[in-house]
Amino acid sequence: MSRRADSDTALIERYLRGDVSAFNDLMRAHEDHVFAICLRMLRDREAALDATQETFITVFRKVDRFSGHSAFSTWLYRVAVNTCYDRPAPGRRPTEPLPTREGLPTTAPLPRWTQPSSAPTWRPPSPPFPPSSAPPSSFATPRAWPSRRPPRSSASRWAL
Repeated sequence: MSRRADSDTALIERYLRGDVSAFNDLMRAHEDHVFAICLRMLRDREAALDATQETFITVFRKVDRFSGHSAFSTWLYRVAVNTCYDRPAPGRRPTEPLPTREGLPTTAPLPRWTQPSSAPTWRPPSPPFPPSSAPPSSFATPRAWPSRRPPRSSASRWAL
């Protein structure tokens, strides 16, 4: 392991034992790189600062889930990337919830999908071929493919 990975492991162990200053040291060691990742993905300084803060809040709450199969920095940077993915795209309007039955005007008819329908009863799917005819025999056995090269004779063409 590298010196940074050993140091990260020791800081995580200290933090899990209750030493909050160990998390501060861990955050200071990685905050520049996490911010650079967020800035590269979001292309907005304010959004990158917010994403960096959210990343460290998530890590603060979930560092006990770090399994140690990879370097802590790899896990941390993956959390940062996922945090950036979870942020809404700039300029995209927030979605509005669908209206509830109580929110509809009383004079308006209910949407068609809320009204009971007389749906046909379920039938099992039909077989691919009519029952009276069997599939063609070419479906049952694979074809033999011709060889790309003619068979070799026992005597070579260039034999002396």
